[in-house]
Amino acid sequence: MREKSSASAEALQERESELQVRRFILSSGVIYENDSRLDATAYAEAATRALAQLEASPYKKLTVGELSGTIWHPVQNQARSNFKRIYTDAAHGVPFVSSRSMFGLPLRPERFLSRLMPKLPDLMVPNGWLLLSRSGTVGNVLYVNESLSRCAISDHAIRIEPKILNESGYLYAFLASRFGQTLIAKGIYGSTVDELEPKHIADIPVPIISDDDRKEIHNAIVEAYHRRDEANALIYRAERQLHELLGVAPFDDSDVEYFKSSRDPRAFVTSSNDIGIRFDATNHVPIVRSIIHKLKTGRFHLASLGSLVGADNIDVPPRFVRIYVEKEHGIPLLQGSQMPLMRPHGLKYISRA
Repeated sequence: MREKSSASAEALQERESELQVRRFILSSGVIYENDSRLDATAYAEAATRALAQLEASPYKKLTVGELSGTIWHPVQNQARSNFKRIYTDAAHGVPFVSSRSMFGLPLRPERFLSRLMPKLPDLMVPNGWLLLSRSGTVGNVLYVNESLSRCAISDHAIRIEPKILNESGYLYAFLASRFGQTLIAKGIYGSTVDELEPKHIADIPVPIISDDDRKEIHNAIVEAYHRRDEANALIYRAERQLHELLGVAPFDDSDVEYFKSSRDPRAFVTSSNDIGIRFDATNHVPIVRSIIHKLKTGRFHLASLGSLVGADNIDVPPRFVRIYVEKEHGIPLLQGSQMPLMRPHGLKYISRA
């Protein structure tokens, strides 16, 4: 029994070595300074190194809170149930984008909010402010350009109002950098859904480099987001031209007549002849039937994608064991949810071997 116990202990020790379990000791004072949090994320080694490197830099440091007029989100001081959204159609509303879709290119508003909604101004964000996703996929930072400033932004995004430097592009560049992302991750909490609050952002130190260098970085970011505006406009124009050439009117969810005219929740009726072996609602959504009907009334004959490119050229890559490595030893793995994003956050790297 002793030999077996000894062997088990050695096996466990080897396993811990393989997993590279990292242990560290903290004083109670450090824990108290971090809101008495007991999750290891708040004391990540990477964040400690990043803070040490920033402290060692020769530049003066100011916190994000000191550089900003306000850092907030619409429901931070009230229950979310008090912030009811009033949806309407495109003709009577303001485009609404979620904290995920605001990063997409092109920008695709999901719904439209009534202009008579009392708290609509709280969801509008001025040009030049910064947005930070605070729930679910946390930590993505975004510069508000002209396209976004015309939309209502989900309350799941933290608003940052740059004030002192008046160069929000530089603040954006820092928060989107390795330093900024590491320090943002330090504040993430939540056992089921990741969350982030303004107070976790306010204390992040930002090095104040020379005026000329800050201005150069700021101008580069502004130019990049200006071109993003232009890209949105070009994609929308191309889509309009495509509809005109096809002779097909644009289609959207307003084409669908939902059960009892209710749009929330969206319920619909389908024939038993159409169900087949699929009982999941997504396979029978009415908008698909509307799209196919409109395409059939267009100027051109319809052909299946398989007949055009060859069925053998449409496939799903096989599943395989992923060997994750550090950035310098691997290639980035782009997941499906990250593909539409301008700046994918939380990239992992898989081994080249």
